[in-house]
Amino acid sequence: MIKYRGPNRGSYLWGTSTRNTRIERLWVEVGSQFARQWRGFFSRLERLHKFDPDNPHHLWVLHYLFLDEINKDCQEFRNNWNNHPISGKGHNQSPSDMRLLGELNYGKYADNLDEIHPEILERYGNEENLEAAIAGDQDHHIRHAAIGVAENECPFNSARALEIFCDASQEIKTAGVVPTGFGVAEPEWEGTFYGETEMVKIGRKDVEIALPFEVWWPRAVAWAQGSEIMGRIQAAENNEMVL
Repeated sequence: MIKYRGPNRGSYLWGTSTRNTRIERLWVEVGSQFARQWRGFFSRLERLHKFDPDNPHHLWVLHYLFLDEINKDCQEFRNNWNNHPISGKGHNQSPSDMRLLGELNYGKYADNLDEIHPEILERYGNEENLEAAIAGDQDHHIRHAAIGVAENECPFNSARALEIFCDASQEIKTAGVVPTGFGVAEPEWEGTFYGETEMVKIGRKDVEIALPFEVWWPRAVAWAQGSEIMGRIQAAENNEMVL
């Protein structure tokens, strides 16, 4: 992200973060405090509960069911991080405290080109030249082509089918129905208890991720419910039944 400190202390910040120990530590916290749990959960859905990560319809169902919850967890982590005290050179100030003090001393950062000070744009001629300069400076950091993002696709052929899916999902959730055939019903568990950990490869290591039953089993049930309803509606559409 391009940022500007102010007309008298202007500089663009770009490049790798590998020498910024606080940023590198932040990625560890992002993983350990919420991202790895979701990764472990999705691995479990694939291993036990018929989730196919190559199926764009399955990915759509995951987005429908869990995207808001993932964003909520991310927001909670951000709030906690921004308000935690930093020792050492941070003098026990939080990131929010340091940002406020920085704005008071040097002015606000600009998060987009529209807010960049005119003196900087004058130096490069225009926004296109500035973007080209930044892209050129980054070339030696790029080791491979951009990684493709998995596509998701609505599984239904009509707005009416989508409406039925949304309504049925809410009804089956309210009724507490646990579908069979997806490995989430108690008789289908791997053992006497539903597992509360999942192994995930982090770097070169296999790491055991805690997935407490009271949080993650209901989410597995929600996936089974959504997948079951999706399949039934798709079958109805394929048979040209009136929905």
